[in-house]
Amino acid sequence: MKPKNHPFLALALVCLLFSISTQAAEKPGTITGIVIEANTKEPVAFANVALMNQTTENIVAGIISDETGHFKLNGVPYGNYRLQVSYLGFERKMLPIKLNRENKILEVGTIPLNPKSEQLDEVMVEEERLKGKQEVDRTVYTVNTKVQEMSTDGMDVLKQIPGVTVDFQDNVTLEGTGNILYQVNGITRDKDFVAQLNPNDFNKVEIVTNPGVEYEADIDAVINIVLKKRPKGGRGKISAQLPNPESILGNHNASIEYGNDKFRVFLSDRLHFENFDANQTTETRIISGNNVTSLYEEGSGNATWMNNSTNYGIDLFLNDKNTINLYGSVYLRNMNQKNYEQHGIQQTNDVLMKEYDLLMNQKDLGIGLYHSLFYEHKFDEKHNKFTSQVNYYNYTSNGDNSYDYTYTFLNGELSEPLEINRFEDINNERNMLEWKNDYQQMLGSIKMKAGYWTYYQWYDNKFEADQDVDRDFKFNEIRQEAYVSAGEAIEQLQWNAGLRMSYSHSRIDASATNEYLELLPQMSLKYGLSKTSSLKFSARRRIDRPDMGQLNPFETQADSLTISRGNPDLKPQLINRAELQYAINFKSNYIAPKAYIDYTTNSGQQTTFINENGISVVQPDNVGKRYEYGLSLTGAIKITRWMRLNANIRLFNTEIYGPDNYSDEQMAWGVNSSLTVSPWKDKPIHFMAQIQYNSPRLQYKSETIRDPLIIIGADYKINERWQVSGFAVPANYNFTYAAIERTDTNYYFKNDGNIDISYFFAIELAYRFKWGKEPKKLQRSTDYEKDGGGGTL
Repeated sequence: MKPKNHPFLALALVCLLFSISTQAAEKPGTITGIVIEANTKEPVAFANVALMNQTTENIVAGIISDETGHFKLNGVPYGNYRLQVSYLGFERKMLPIKLNRENKILEVGTIPLNPKSEQLDEVMVEEERLKGKQEVDRTVYTVNTKVQEMSTDGMDVLKQIPGVTVDFQDNVTLEGTGNILYQVNGITRDKDFVAQLNPNDFNKVEIVTNPGVEYEADIDAVINIVLKKRPKGGRGKISAQLPNPESILGNHNASIEYGNDKFRVFLSDRLHFENFDANQTTETRIISGNNVTSLYEEGSGNATWMNNSTNYGIDLFLNDKNTINLYGSVYLRNMNQKNYEQHGIQQTNDVLMKEYDLLMNQKDLGIGLYHSLFYEHKFDEKHNKFTSQVNYYNYTSNGDNSYDYTYTFLNGELSEPLEINRFEDINNERNMLEWKNDYQQMLGSIKMKAGYWTYYQWYDNKFEADQDVDRDFKFNEIRQEAYVSAGEAIEQLQWNAGLRMSYSHSRIDASATNEYLELLPQMSLKYGLSKTSSLKFSARRRIDRPDMGQLNPFETQADSLTISRGNPDLKPQLINRAELQYAINFKSNYIAPKAYIDYTTNSGQQTTFINENGISVVQPDNVGKRYEYGLSLTGAIKITRWMRLNANIRLFNTEIYGPDNYSDEQMAWGVNSSLTVSPWKDKPIHFMAQIQYNSPRLQYKSETIRDPLIIIGADYKINERWQVSGFAVPANYNFTYAAIERTDTNYYFKNDGNIDISYFFAIELAYRFKWGKEPKKLQRSTDYEKDGGGGTL
């Protein structure tokens, strides 16, 4: 590839070097220690550690303890201080601290925290808490009181995190990618479970944009939610949205739980419902010899989509070292598109050949069942533990589609309209069985992790249509993965490195077999430049496997000029990513510029060719190489006492190289930001405005397009039980949720999908209740792959 000079990359390096040089004058003082529970001697993860001026009581430095209870404050000026350590549900601890040239590295040792009978507010004042903190493998954001007051569920909290985008359909992206792994307290959950969480339980949100080897090999990013620790008792919540009657969108939630020192039981349900008027236009043009054939289609109709997720389970706390969990989930999906009307005109060399009207009805109903058995054992040695989990998942669905064509012109005049009816009956069944094992141990100051994962899935797709069309596509796959990693902190330097092995063997419809073995390394380095700034570098290789729909070779007639099919010979993509990020906290602000590069081999892209009948065939293929490199800026900025801005801005260039010396490149940018206004300090009333936009993105001989989205909202916490909130789209326009434009030497295709969201709004009312004290919760996994996908868009 020919090297290119881009001024914004040079500017980034200058900024990074300047930032590093300005931090070189910090005075060298270090304070280390470990926070534990006084009764159990267990480490206290994510405790608040504040270093306060002994005279003014101002906080001069702050940090949270890591998963093992350890903390380190670097670059502390010499002087006399008080070290304040606190955690919700425990008495705070105060220690006198003195740093000087003779005592510049101070090890305070073990700091035991005693539980207290009444829970008080956390020690740190909201304005003084760290809004963002860069770790060796993640960025940690503190969820403060304002964010909790503004939120009615977990999705509302994520909307306030820089880099995370949540649209009105609860579609989530992180710095442009939707391939996200969700975790709660470091254990995998799914998005619906996160949505049901109580915002008041959020302590931290951790963002991982370049995941390490302990995560599955085919994910782009991780969002880990760290919850506050809670004692025993019971609680519940009910919430409902009152939508705009013109365009309906609603989320309804209900949950209840109870627990004590021996067990915990829980039941929750979340319903997401949409009803929109949608329209779509498609333009196709094919050049074959001296003939130019074109097809223009325009349609509109009503689309509804419903997703209901019910979660239930029991945690058994056998003793301090052994826990068992039984977990289950029922997932229901229903999609219905009724009376969709479409008009089409086909011409050859500007001469009318076909004109028709189509009445289409599509319905798809799916049910998923998931069951899990989880076991955790903690060893006598601190920080050493073993977990094992067995999961089984089953998903069945039935699709019923009908197409009623009425031709008014067909290769010449018709004496009367010609009616042609077509139906499709599609049945899918997917099963998945997996077994996960993970082990963690401290070897001196080095944290070692190792794990093994085995996974087997089998899938059956049956397709029936008129004209005696009857197809049965079968797919089965076995995956074996193992990893080992190590990490350590040495003074200002933290490092983490590991290697993951990924093996897969799949059989595709008894006609093709795929088998591959890949080694996927990872490395992360973080250097603390001062007590408020750091520099981080990470590099990783990951694999992106084709899904079953991309591998299914059976053809589907999209229209008279287009056939879509999968490719059983499609190979996995291998993606190499490197990031360099600088982060700084100042006052109540956090800013983190980043430079990155992605290099993909076996790049999987949609390709098109014209067959012998003059019909375009669209299928995925491995076209060659893909590069993406650019800059991003993430920030959490306190503009005034009553106004905050959380934002992520991205500027990047994409280059694609394919067969026959094909190459193309395109600059793109994206932004997602949230502005929060809290006019009254003592009143829980908040206003917000969000903007989400990605400019057109380059694909192989095509680009994808989506309109910008602006959302405004407000919320009011009436009391400890009742809360009301709402949002609206302050615009009158047809929203393009997805558009694609493909261009080749003899082929052109454009498709636009739109919905009418003019002045769309929804109002939500939430009620919370509790009795006794709140329950202890087990940190365990509900990891499973869910079929059915997102909303109608």
